[in-house]
Amino acid sequence: MTAAVYLAIYAGLFIFLAGCLRRILVYARTPLHLRWELYPLPHEHPYRAAYGGSYFETQEWWRQPQVANRRGEWRVMIEEVLLLKSLREFNRRLWLPSFLFHFGLYLAIAAVTCSALATACGLLSFGIRFSEFVHALAPIAIFAGAVGAILVIAGACWLLMRRTTDLALKNSTHAGDIFNLLFFIAAFALIIGGWIHL
Repeated sequence: MTAAVYLAIYAGLFIFLAGCLRRILVYARTPLHLRWELYPLPHEHPYRAAYGGSYFETQEWWRQPQVANRRGEWRVMIEEVLLLKSLREFNRRLWLPSFLFHFGLYLAIAAVTCSALATACGLLSFGIRFSEFVHALAPIAIFAGAVGAILVIAGACWLLMRRTTDLALKNSTHAGDIFNLLFFIAAFALIIGGWIHL
């Protein structure tokens, strides 16, 4: 009976160590962009978010009402979506091409939105004063679309070059990633070509 207890203890220790070793290996093989720190949590109180704390630190936290910091959430989301803040902090070499690519997409979305708004207003014929507003949208849409297309192509070409030449990115680059970048390059090149030949 004693031997069975010792055997169970040693088997448990062996399984625990094997599991820890497996987690270490999985973590070591994970690409750098998947190993970034998740804290501080943006919805926490600003005092706790400053050092990465959590409401779990307070005693009997389950008895107190939890207040979410919506302003902090919006600030973090805007910084991440528009400026790619985490990418800039943790992978500076990949930030500029990614920023150019995404900012170009945002400009293209703005151009399409301006064009759709101008078309809808033109179809509904809201009057002369509104038609002046519609005519003001046209140069904004053309400028945003042209600059956006150029930025998307530049960012996609740069990202394609980085993904095919950088050894650190090769293990996380798949055929679908290459196809997506080539698709964006071709699509926006056709848009620019069509715009030039108008």
